Amino acid sequence: MNLPRVFVMILGLIVGTAALSVYFDRAKVGASLTTKAQFEQLRPGDRIVYVCRECDASRTVLLGSVAEALEYSREGATLSCPGCKDEMRVVLKQIPGNPDSPVEVHYVNKKGHECLTIAKALPET
Repeated sequence: MNLPRVFVMILGLIVGTAALSVYFDRAKVGASLTTKAQFEQLRPGDRIVYVCRECDASRTVLLGSVAEALEYSREGATLSCPGCKDEMRVVLKQIPGNPDSPVEVHYVNKKGHECLTIAKALPET
């Protein structure tokens, strides 16, 4: 075998392994919670995962009450990133002039950039 062929094979193995690790890491999380109504459907005992888009740190939280679940969708509430320790603020958005549109929940940093995602964790097997 010549050197370029070996290099390409090793590079392919590295990329393939990285892709599989990302797939299996993401497979632990269900759909993102993006509306206030989705947070209202959470119950005690449900687990949520929040992931920082800046540093890719994540934290799994076991909800103890409905009030705790609703706190993640309360305007002005703050969350702290488990990795970079940045403070994120909850911002609610709705289409102006359309009271029937869903209220979207966004998590923004001090600069106003959306930097956190919350999803419902899949049941443990």
